Amino acid sequence: MAKSTKNNIRSFRYSDEVARILESMEGDNLNAKFENLVLTAYAELPKAKKELACYREMVNDERTMSWQLYKNRRDDLRGAVRSLENILRQIDNIEEVFRNTGLLLAPPDQEEPTS
Repeated sequence: MAKSTKNNIRSFRYSDEVARILESMEGDNLNAKFENLVLTAYAELPKAKKELACYREMVNDERTMSWQLYKNRRDDLRGAVRSLENILRQIDNIEEVFRNTGLLLAPPDQEEPTS
């Protein structure tokens, strides 16, 4: 990193975790390590923002695909329910015809209809 004039004199407190991070940075002293940390983080920020935007787009794409899959499955199930309801109506109609003609047989535990 290029040497620059350091006109900003500040003092601050930091946690043990921040101390461990600072100690892991390159630099001859605490000030150099802190400056390297800030400059490195700042330099990486555009890349991190780009990655975040990419991940957000991926999440949105997945959300869109999941929603479409859900709607397709829901529509399929609604169609299946309509088909079953139509079959039940047809069965009811057939039973009505059999009842009206006297051809409907009662289940074994019930009496048979009289003609």
